[in-house]
Amino acid sequence: MRKFMSIFCASVTLLGAACINANAALSSKATKPSNGKHQQKSVGLDPFAWLGPLPTSLDRSSVEKARHDLLRKIESDLHGANPDVLTFTCRTPAQMGSTPLMERLERYLDAYPESESNQAQLTDLHAAAAAGNWLARGWLFSNLINKQDIVSQYRALQLGEWMRDRNLGPVFRWFSKTTGDDAEYTTQNTADIHAAMRQSYPAQYELGKQLAHDEDLAKAAVGQHMMACAEHALPSYPRLLGIRTYTSRRAMWADQVDAPVDPTPPAGPINGK
Repeated sequence: MRKFMSIFCASVTLLGAACINANAALSSKATKPSNGKHQQKSVGLDPFAWLGPLPTSLDRSSVEKARHDLLRKIESDLHGANPDVLTFTCRTPAQMGSTPLMERLERYLDAYPESESNQAQLTDLHAAAAAGNWLARGWLFSNLINKQDIVSQYRALQLGEWMRDRNLGPVFRWFSKTTGDDAEYTTQNTADIHAAMRQSYPAQYELGKQLAHDEDLAKAAVGQHMMACAEHALPSYPRLLGIRTYTSRRAMWADQVDAPVDPTPPAGPINGK
């Protein structure tokens, strides 16, 4: 009996030590520092899986390098460019690029900003973007690019590269606002005009407001067209841009600009283009 108890106690001691060691190993693994890197989550949980898998790890320095590379590419694209606002052509979203699932994007925009916390409406936005809707991708880019987490920034930069490849306005507007007075970049003003010409509707409206008061009557008329084009790009845009209705603006323009005002906003391309 004494021998049996000795063997039993020894077994219990060994088992207890093994359990303690196993628990310690699990605890150490759970609290292991990440060294500042992001470990990829399951693709099934990634709402941007349609952009491709994340790198196995991400760190802030690699994302910052990708950001700088994109800015330098845009600077190079704009260097020596001299866009002429008098050649402005109003294009609807569908005339500018692919717009599948537009009704789902519009549901999201109609409810914005509340839609930012509504899962069903966020799903609508992602579905339109995943299907290739350029306006949905531009909206996602603008939402993500200034977030602090590196995964959001990485995904935004992927979208930015996609828009730059297609010469789409939203990424040029971001370039202008990001570089600001940074002496390293010299094409900010060109970027503002290029963004408006390439149907960044917020940039288009902002530039249109400036041009509408220009002493050059031809530029003032283009400014009016830009404002009307931005306002009528989508039903939700007057609210999102915080602008007056086209009808009420006609009197304002007539008072401030000595140029004939078209009583109806352009329904399609301007200048016959």
